[in-house]
Amino acid sequence: MNFEEVVSESTNSSNSQFWKAIGIWMRNPHVVNRRILASQELLAVQVNRDVLDIFKHIEKLQVKPDDFESESSTGDVKYLLDVLSIAEYCQSVQCTDPIEAVGDKTYLHVRKLLPRNTQVFSSTLEFVFVDKGSASVTSLHKPIVPGKQSLGPNTAYRIQHREYVSTCINVCKTDDDGHGRSCDWLKSKFFPRLLRWMDSENDSAGPRINSLSLVSVEKYTLLYNQLKEKYGTEMVRIWPENTDPAKFVYEDVAIATYLLLLWEKERLEKGTQELQSFVDLGCGNGLLVYILSSEGHRGTGIDLRRRKIWDMFPESTRLQVGTIVPSSDTVFPGVDWIIGNHSDELTPWIPVIAARSSYECRFFLLPCCAYEFDGSKYRRCNAAESQYSEYMCYVRSVCEGCGFLTSVDRLRIPSTKRTCFVGWKRTCAKENIAALDADIQRIINARSRVDDVKTEAENGDLWSASFKPRDPTERTRNCTQLDKELILEIVNVVVAHLLRAARRIPLERRPGETWNAGGQIGIGEVAKLIAPGMLQQLRNECGGLQTLLKNHSHIFCVAQGKVQFRIPGTVDKRKRRRRNAREPLRKVKPCWFYKNHPDGYGWTARTTARAGPRISSLSLVSVEKYTLLYNRLKEKYGTEMVRIWTENTDPAKFVYENVAIATYLPVIALGEGEAGEGDAGIAVVRRSRLRKRSSRLHYILSSEGHRGTGIDLRRRKIWNLFPESTRLQVGTIVPASDMVFPGVDWIIGNHSDELTPWIPVIAARSSYECRFFLLPCCAYEFDGSKYRRCNAAESQYSEYMCYVRSVCEGCDFLTSVDRLRIPSTKQTCFVRWKRTCAKENIAALDAGIQRIINARSRVDDVKIEAENGDLWSASFKPRDSTERTRILEIVNVVVVHLLRAARRIPLERRPGETWNAGGQIGIGEVAKLIAPGMLQQLRNDHIFCVAQGKVQFRIPGTVDKRKRRRRNARETLRKVKPCWFYKNHPDGCPALEIDCDFQH
Repeated sequence: MNFEEVVSESTNSSNSQFWKAIGIWMRNPHVVNRRILASQELLAVQVNRDVLDIFKHIEKLQVKPDDFESESSTGDVKYLLDVLSIAEYCQSVQCTDPIEAVGDKTYLHVRKLLPRNTQVFSSTLEFVFVDKGSASVTSLHKPIVPGKQSLGPNTAYRIQHREYVSTCINVCKTDDDGHGRSCDWLKSKFFPRLLRWMDSENDSAGPRINSLSLVSVEKYTLLYNQLKEKYGTEMVRIWPENTDPAKFVYEDVAIATYLLLLWEKERLEKGTQELQSFVDLGCGNGLLVYILSSEGHRGTGIDLRRRKIWDMFPESTRLQVGTIVPSSDTVFPGVDWIIGNHSDELTPWIPVIAARSSYECRFFLLPCCAYEFDGSKYRRCNAAESQYSEYMCYVRSVCEGCGFLTSVDRLRIPSTKRTCFVGWKRTCAKENIAALDADIQRIINARSRVDDVKTEAENGDLWSASFKPRDPTERTRNCTQLDKELILEIVNVVVAHLLRAARRIPLERRPGETWNAGGQIGIGEVAKLIAPGMLQQLRNECGGLQTLLKNHSHIFCVAQGKVQFRIPGTVDKRKRRRRNAREPLRKVKPCWFYKNHPDGYGWTARTTARAGPRISSLSLVSVEKYTLLYNRLKEKYGTEMVRIWTENTDPAKFVYENVAIATYLPVIALGEGEAGEGDAGIAVVRRSRLRKRSSRLHYILSSEGHRGTGIDLRRRKIWNLFPESTRLQVGTIVPASDMVFPGVDWIIGNHSDELTPWIPVIAARSSYECRFFLLPCCAYEFDGSKYRRCNAAESQYSEYMCYVRSVCEGCDFLTSVDRLRIPSTKQTCFVRWKRTCAKENIAALDAGIQRIINARSRVDDVKIEAENGDLWSASFKPRDSTERTRILEIVNVVVVHLLRAARRIPLERRPGETWNAGGQIGIGEVAKLIAPGMLQQLRNDHIFCVAQGKVQFRIPGTVDKRKRRRRNARETLRKVKPCWFYKNHPDGCPALEIDCDFQH
């Protein structure tokens, strides 16, 4: 065995800590490997031969699926030793757990790993060699079903521990394709978890509860996957509730699987084939009742409230709305099992109801929230123990007090509260039921507030006079359902009082100005300010006055019994948990201080989370008209355009984005038409980077009857598919006096890159009536250079939007800002509706526009004459349409230079052959070979590796895998780009096609 180290770390752990961590891993492999649903222990023997011999034997072993499907494969040691042909290497031992064994022996531990997804993964045998003497563990996996993936790493690996020194993982060298992925998993997932287990000190007291200990793990895996496919997928799809379907559906599928196997086991023990009946008390969504009923068990579910999903179940699923008050009327003598699945305040009553229903009645109880017999919350007695673990002990004592031999198990469900209790045997004889009933009543009375006077219930004697069932209609008691006028009046009273105690603070961003931050007042004083009638309404709400003020945390800061204004911009940023922390904070709620404080909000838009007016999406158009037109255009153009797409870009994104923009523009034009201005002709002014864009927006608008022209730097392949009515031109747009469009109504800039700030200028200088639509993307200045933000505290995009808006307003446009509904993070658009100056003042305005351009450009003193007119910015550099040709020339120059300095390397997969990997050249030397300003084009990372000021060939197959970000990491890498070396290098590509990242 040739092992190499893949990860190592210095540790200060003893051998006992190491073996503790190994024990956790061997008992719970599913915790660190999510492919595994459960594991089944098959064999634990002592190795009496050299480990290398048995290891080589197991590596060559051909596993047959039939040998491990029968029940005999689980417990018969002799059978397993014969099947695995390892009897001569091993001997049976008394200790079944090799981790707990003492001495310096070596043990072999064989377990069967069962998959979550049986379609992709095979059940897998794991052979674990535990060497107590050298403190090492070696693991090897063998899939049982041929053609399916193994649940473990594709290579053998060894965990080696040196006491108080280090822990490391070594892997066996192999040519398997999955070797790299296995090493990555061991380093990034398994090893860190193992170290955490070694460092943890919370050893649980008392016996350990293994999961699924009462049922066959293998049967559970098979049945769970069947039920998941049969009920789970469809139920998640049609889920009508507001809860998370993935959690609740698959949790109930797992519980149903467990109960079906438990009941099957019970029928085998009793020798009967009659299916058990059940009652589910507090059935909630009723999904568990639906699955059990569909599998043939008669049963009923009872709950306080009806759920929407109940209407989707067939009539055979019996569900009832009812309030369960434990009494002589809430017994079920003809029922086999009482189920309490997250039954809340009925939790301690489940074993009582089962005990009093009949002697043969059994129960299944999965506790969640902790309640007492009287319906009050359970309060723990021992602060050193968690409430959940203490409550589990309490529930178990109740179950045993009700005369049940109670088994405890742990389910495999997506929840932290997985401990369940099963009472399926009685501990007292049938003739002693009366005495047991009296004992049960004493248990109830001891944990309830019982009155001396016996209370008669309407339907029978209550078992606990103090039990209060939950109200069927749950009231919201957090002050959110109060009358809005009442809330506003209370807020105004508190605000007025705080403002009277004037406390003026300086404004950081406005030197010399101050802002009234108000005083401070205690909660008790606030109560005295409010009328008694208002307080009476608040007393009905949980939390009362303090809750109401905390609900207005954007106005008030309530802490330590004091109330004061929350100064805008001081909200704790740690509370702003967003999916992507790099995205700018979306300000969707109006700032209260902006409208209501006498001094306004006093801070800039970027310092307050609720700054200024909110920008709603589609605020300038009728949403109803937009929806109707979007669906019509999507059907008319979108589907077909996606099908025939000829570019290398994602059709779904680019097509539907332009359909949305094309929908938005006619709706605006329709609004103008209603005002009497008629149809709008459209000129599409667009430039793009080397990303291939098409004029699909112009095609849609032209097809809808709008006259217009599209201009772009380069011709696209898809242009050939458009009809002749779609007027498209190839041209370089240089802002100058001949680049105006006097007869055009609208100038459109959709992702127009370096022309973005020029769009309002071109519109302003085209004609007084010309309008514009601008959707910025990349940030550019007037001279074509990249925009550089001034304030590091603000994102570049949001600052650039402010800059573009200032340019629009500087061009004398009354500019409206809107947000589109497009598949992009950059949705802000600018629309000019009206001019702010009179027509006779155009000359003065034009001079003002030129000053704006000059201020943001590198303008020479000498006026430059363009061929077709005066340039508006002498420093503006249009993009070269032949840029790709120039890049190719640069690449060829560098390639020739590298090949001259021949450096031949051996090919690992082709013994005896070599490949010219070329030399190495500094960036300074490259600069002497090519034209100035083109060095950045060398970042063709499929050809060159540019690092530390040096350029060399990037050898195929060595591209950093971290750069391969795919939508689904499980998908194989799609090779859509041809391999440059395969076609252009004198020796071809050194990598085999399977190793190369590009097409051969």
